[in-house]
Amino acid sequence: LATDIVVLKQFWEGGEEKLAFRNAQLASLAASMGLQLLMVVTQNRKKGLMRILKECLIVLTGFKAPVDAYRVAMGQEVEEDSLVDPMMEMTFFKCNEMFSESIPGIIIQLSAIV
Repeated sequence: LATDIVVLKQFWEGGEEKLAFRNAQLASLAASMGLQLLMVVTQNRKKGLMRILKECLIVLTGFKAPVDAYRVAMGQEVEEDSLVDPMMEMTFFKCNEMFSESIPGIIIQLSAIV
C-alpha cells in the first residue's frame, strides 16, 4: 500500500503526461481494495458490525496480509459463521492482490517508463 501511494504521488507530480498512468494505477488500487472489502464484509457478515469494521480497518491500513499470515501460522480454527477457513481466506486475498494490483501495477509502471 505504501509503495502504491508513493507511485501515485510520482505520477501526480508528473503532470498531464502521467495522467493516464495515475488514473490506471488508482483504478487498480481501488479495484483491489474494493474486492478485499467485499470479501471481508461477506466473510464476517454474521459476526456483527464491530467485527466487520475491525476487519475493514485492517484492510484499509494495509495490514491484511500480515494478519492473515499470523492467523494461518498460529493455526487458527475456522470460526463459527465463517464462509472459509483462514488459509483459504489468505489465498483469496493474495490472489486478489496479485491479479488486481501487482500485475497491473507492474504493467502500468513499465509503460510509464517506456
